Amino acid sequence: MKSFSEKYLLPTDTRQFDLSSYDLLKALAIILMVIDHIGFFFVSTGISGLQNIVDPEWFRTFGRLCVPIFFFLIGYAKSREIPTRWLIGALIVDAVAGVVLGATLPLCILFSLIFCRLVIDWVFDFLKIHAIYRLMILLLLIFFVPVSDMVFEYGTLGLLWAMVGYCIRNREKVEPEFGRLFPLALTAIVVMAFVIFQSMRFALSDMQSLVLAFGTVAITYTLWHFKPSVYAHTGSHPYAPLVRFMGRYTFEIYVVHYTLFVLIFALFKPFMSL
Repeated sequence: MKSFSEKYLLPTDTRQFDLSSYDLLKALAIILMVIDHIGFFFVSTGISGLQNIVDPEWFRTFGRLCVPIFFFLIGYAKSREIPTRWLIGALIVDAVAGVVLGATLPLCILFSLIFCRLVIDWVFDFLKIHAIYRLMILLLLIFFVPVSDMVFEYGTLGLLWAMVGYCIRNREKVEPEFGRLFPLALTAIVVMAFVIFQSMRFALSDMQSLVLAFGTVAITYTLWHFKPSVYAHTGSHPYAPLVRFMGRYTFEIYVVHYTLFVLIFALFKPFMSL
């Protein structure tokens, strides 16, 4: 029987041992996500005591940048399988939010990712058939972002990011069917919608909105040039086990860290009102 280290941190297969582009991108998303949740649970609420030192919304400004990565990878992936652990993780997160925070809606981002994986192929088939209404459908998806966001996190905005990922992965098929400019136009629309909606939702300052805009463009540029790659001889670097773990157990990390953050928040919040 393999030890924890052999199974999770030090795989013996060289292809699994060396770091991949997926590992690096997902590790970045995890770091940004944790920054975002630290701001939400501990800085903006006053638990950390940092709210008088730094504007809590700066945590949200940088943390928001994980969202395009997560949804992009859903659309970029070839697989449409929904692993059981995803469903279990999503149920755990929503159960914890419901019981501890009393928040039943919106459904967590894990359900949003599952939804996008289920419908992404259907969406492009629909757009291909109804080409005359293509622009109208995209505008409707943007129009329904605020409403759909009340049902599941990020709503149709997440789906639009997943569509960008699908276009990048399937350029050879998408460009002949939808036109060479379609992926670029879609990406530009999604970037603008993302920055506007996130800035409004969190009431970001002008400077924070500007940073979010530049950060989103930088992330999007990275995603546009993303390719599945394995970087030889990277597995033995000191940071490799941590990056490998973040890149390959992203869902599990989300569930565990979110649950811990919620429980810590619930434990300390009563004392903040004294």
